[in-house]
Amino acid sequence: AFPLDFDIALDSSASTLQMTDLSASASQTASIGTLLPLTSNLRLTARVGTTLSYSYAAGLSTLGLPGSIADVDLPEFSLSFAGPMADEGLKQLSLAIGRLPFVDSTGSLMNYRIDGMILAAAYPLLTVRAVLGYTGLQSSAATILPGPADSAFGNGYFAPPRALETFSLRTSRIMGHDAFVAFTAMEDLRDASQFVPEYE
Repeated sequence: AFPLDFDIALDSSASTLQMTDLSASASQTASIGTLLPLTSNLRLTARVGTTLSYSYAAGLSTLGLPGSIADVDLPEFSLSFAGPMADEGLKQLSLAIGRLPFVDSTGSLMNYRIDGMILAAAYPLLTVRAVLGYTGLQSSAATILPGPADSAFGNGYFAPPRALETFSLRTSRIMGHDAFVAFTAMEDLRDASQFVPEYE
């Protein structure tokens, strides 16, 4: 039998509280996550989130709960494998498929999540990592990139569609140092008529 991990998180950075003379309102972003090991090397990860609110005015209290599926977020849902493959000379091979948290190598291009796959192969002297992802299935409330390009994109429920590819090489640490090389490409899949000038 494999243990089931379960957690509940409250995002304090997404909390708000407002008070006036005879009224008050507050909101809190909450998420519930679970990690289900299927085998010793295979696991299923899922996390859902939503925003809860409370308001008080004129002697009446109101509790705001999710009213539809559109009010529920799915930050992560993935199937992942990780384990050694000695016959191929690999110290560790890991593969994750689904909706995954993702931060690019610089930390400045994208720090959100993707729908796709992350593959990493660790050799004794080198680690190779490849990422393929798509952003067009995210909620329209998601800001994939900073700036007006995302916020001005109107396509109903979905965020702007982009394809993301990254490939990186990292050497093993030798005397406290390593070398890292990465390539990142992101292609906007919208029509030219849907582009928003960033600097006008």
